[in-house]
Amino acid sequence: MKRVKKKIKALILASGSGSRINKRIPKQFLELSGSPLIIHTLKPFEKNNNVDELIIVTLSDYLEKTWEFVNRYHLNKVKKIIQGGKTRQESSKNGIDICGDDTRFVLIHDAVRPFITDNLLNKLIKALNKYNAVVPVIPSTDTIIETDRKGFITNIPNRSKLWRVQTPQAFRYDLIKEAHARALMDGIKNSTDDSSLVFRIGHPVFTLKGDEKNIKITLPIDMYIASNIFHE
Repeated sequence: MKRVKKKIKALILASGSGSRINKRIPKQFLELSGSPLIIHTLKPFEKNNNVDELIIVTLSDYLEKTWEFVNRYHLNKVKKIIQGGKTRQESSKNGIDICGDDTRFVLIHDAVRPFITDNLLNKLIKALNKYNAVVPVIPSTDTIIETDRKGFITNIPNRSKLWRVQTPQAFRYDLIKEAHARALMDGIKNSTDDSSLVFRIGHPVFTLKGDEKNIKITLPIDMYIASNIFHE
């Protein structure tokens, strides 16, 4: 019997409403430097030699529009576009479940992070061969505080031990699938981070240096910053 080659797949989460950016169109579909934001995000995965397939999880009203963009920009690695859920966790699980048993590794990425580099993708995939769960991180440049309900500071953690987590987060497929299944069994339904679900079942999560330019478009100011990065 011929052995089936296991694939590396990228899961692009594009089902957020983008309410904080104050636009009628979800931010992942806003135009940025001549193309929809989501297209800028997809292109590095399309060009990367190690990524075999792309799966997009998006809003129900944008399923057809996303296929239009994919065809217009000749993104041939996109094999499936599916509807997301009510939460990020549900959207992520929808994508994970549809990857299929021919999946070896899965990279889970925010559709609104358009500056992912080939170098970071390759570093994550290489590290997966050893660690099974890998996330890119960057140092926290601000002091982080904890407060009580009245707004008073209760704790100031040591900044040197604090890091900001980016995406794509990379996992061995069967591990992230198990982590999501166990989260639901334990009543966890609104996690905003995939690596935390792996961590909570006792599996170590390795970190590697991310990229300061790998920003997440969340607020209107982020669109301005992103436009300037494109024109550097």
